[in-house]
Formats: sequence, C-alpha cells, structure tokens
Amino acid sequence: VKDFYYNMWNSHSSLIELEIHHCSPGDWGVACDGEWYQQVPGKVLIEQGDKTVDPDKWYLSHAHLSWFFPFEDINGEMLLGGEICYIDETGSSLDELDSKDILTLEGARNSWPN
Repeated sequence: VKDFYYNMWNSHSSLIELEIHHCSPGDWGVACDGEWYQQVPGKVLIEQGDKTVDPDKWYLSHAHLSWFFPFEDINGEMLLGGEICYIDETGSSLDELDSKDILTLEGARNSWPN
C-alpha cells in the first residue's frame, strides 16, 4: 500500500478527489463506496502501458470503487492492517483535460481555508 501512494506522489498524480457515497465502520474495519477522480500526466499513463494518450497532456481518471480498511490486533491494539480496493473497470473513464482545468498542488493548497 505504501508504495502505491509513494508512486502516486512521485509521478505528480497525487491530486485526488474521493466522492464518498457510503462509509460504514464495523468491529472488523471500515467499508466505503464512492467515486475516484485523479489527475494523471499522459507520460505516466504511457509508462503504465496506455499508448493511446498524448505524453504532453493531462487526463482525468474516474472510477467507481469500493474500498475496505481491515483492522488488525497489533500488541493488543486495533490498528489499520491494510487496504483492499475493488475498481469497476468497465465503468471507468479517462478524459483529456484542457490546460485551464489542470490543478497544481500549489493551486490546491491556496484554495484551502486558512
């Protein structure tokens, strides 16, 4: 899981929005369902095997997903033990972004309330 998030940061693909439809805690962990939106550079998509995109463009990746965070008993404490994610590949989309719609980390940071 850690490598997944580090790779996202290192590839400049870390601007993500989760639209959570449902999230339920239980004694075993937490289950969530929602929509994932992520800005991804074309060059990263090409590195991942998509040869249909422009390496100089940015894309908005969208997917419906369900994800689960199971708890694990570690030294008598219930801690997060991992992350399991199921993606609806059939319903996923990838759309080219206009340059004016690309959000930078600095732009995102400046949009947060002080």
